[in-house]
Amino acid sequence: MFSVGFVLMLLLANFWPWDWSRWALWWGSEPPTLAHVTVAPTGEVAFTKVGSNLDPSLVRMEMGFWYVNLPGDYSLNFGGVTGTLRWPDGTEQKRTGWIQSYPMRISWHIMGLKAPAGANLEEWQKGEEGRGEAAMILIPRSFAAKVRQQAPAWTGELELAAYHGELVAEVPFREGAAGGRAGHKVRVMRIEHLESGSLVVNLAESVPIPAGDDLPIPLDLASRRRPPACYVLSSRDRTKFVLLRPYAESGTFVNSVVVLRSTFSVNVGQLENPADPHWLDQAEVLKVAYWSVGSLVRPAHSDGLHEAQFRNGHRVDPTTGPKPAPGT
Repeated sequence: MFSVGFVLMLLLANFWPWDWSRWALWWGSEPPTLAHVTVAPTGEVAFTKVGSNLDPSLVRMEMGFWYVNLPGDYSLNFGGVTGTLRWPDGTEQKRTGWIQSYPMRISWHIMGLKAPAGANLEEWQKGEEGRGEAAMILIPRSFAAKVRQQAPAWTGELELAAYHGELVAEVPFREGAAGGRAGHKVRVMRIEHLESGSLVVNLAESVPIPAGDDLPIPLDLASRRRPPACYVLSSRDRTKFVLLRPYAESGTFVNSVVVLRSTFSVNVGQLENPADPHWLDQAEVLKVAYWSVGSLVRPAHSDGLHEAQFRNGHRVDPTTGPKPAPGT
């Protein structure tokens, strides 16, 4: 009986159409699709704030890096970093840190977004598709001063969580409109144009809980293994788009489904479109959900780290003004 049962289990495991991709059992493995992904430090660091309330002698060093060969429908976020700073005089400092949990970078490839008319295609792709992150490392103030005086080399290793993005909803931008797929149902509840010029959007949606998640789950999706979804307000021709960020969110859990109610605010300046002033009349709300698919461990090296200035999360260039910083 034991032998027959064992054979039946093997047959069932091989021929039944299991979907193991979202089970926690496999979250630690590396996806074959990301085998050629590498990490390239930008060589820029910034000392943004005191790194520890318990030890004021430490400061936080933010080190930017970019992903190379990362497919357009994947994203890397969260994780840890270990590395060693080496100066020409032989001084070394080994430190560990974490990957800053910035909001997920939108993968424009997933949504089929196109460059606006008149835009330089090469520059647009470079700006929109270039995806990176920032590693946070606590170092003594004395070593921060030494970095400013003499650029050190850095050699380290990063461990990153990998996520696969999927477009799960395309909903017309009008009150009462609803849509979605893969179990995601999004409804536009209310659209308000405030006197201040802001646009407020209220969405209600249902989010299925993949098999393997622990129940009951916290309603704050940012604290779960899967990062929060990304939302974009897009024109019908996919040339005008505005990233939506919620400033209020509530939810309930019913029968393995989380029902979320989110409020988004958009500044009127972001809605301007000289090429099509009435683009909002046929706009759509796009939702991209991310699924955890494993993790990556990658070595990284920089011959010399130099300080850059950051202000409000953006790199400051004295000649051209603020630029997006890695990971923002």
